[in-house]
Formats: sequence, C-alpha cells, structure tokens
Amino acid sequence: MLGYEKKTDKPLTVRAFSLRLIWHVLVVLSLLLISSLIGAWGFVSFEGQPFEDALVHAIYLLGGGGVIAHPSTSGGKLFVVFYGLYSKLFILAAFSIFAAPILHRILHKIHLEE
Repeated sequence: MLGYEKKTDKPLTVRAFSLRLIWHVLVVLSLLLISSLIGAWGFVSFEGQPFEDALVHAIYLLGGGGVIAHPSTSGGKLFVVFYGLYSKLFILAAFSIFAAPILHRILHKIHLEE
C-alpha cells in the first residue's frame, strides 16, 4: 500500500488517495503509540514514576515540549537525553510519512501537465 504510482501512470482516484492518506496516518499513529510506550517505560524504569506520570512526560517530550520535571537519577538523565534526541527524529519522520502522499500527488500532477 505504500508503493506509489509512476510518473507515466494516471493519478489515483480521490477514494484511493483518501485510503492512502488514512494508511499513512495510521502508520504515524502506530509509531506514536510505540514511541510513547517506550518513553513511558523509560521513565518508569529509570525514574520510578507511576505509569500515568511517565506517559505524560513521554508524550510531552515526544511532542517537542521538553521535560516537565528534571530527572534525578543518572540513568534517568541519560534516558531523557537519548529519548529527546529520538523525539526530534520522530517529529521529522512523522511529518515526512504524513506529507509524502500529498507531495507525491502534487508532483505527479505537475509532471502530467508537462
């Protein structure tokens, strides 16, 4: 489903394009869920936080908001550093996955006009 049509192919129908967009959104949401659970696990394991607080911290950091409370353990500090770096890559990847079908459709229509 992630394969795209070639330059010489006709553009997708609106229905097929909508399904492609939905598929990409589901991929991004799946990555968000997995990344949030990994982050929550790290805060629970390294900082001893309750799961609900750890999930809030993980999602806030993953969304680009930064840390809510500074970690107190060395393991927690290292985890926050690496999870923070990962979160920046996640934002780029999520945007790219979501924008890919839209940009591909625009470029495909431009090439068909040539």
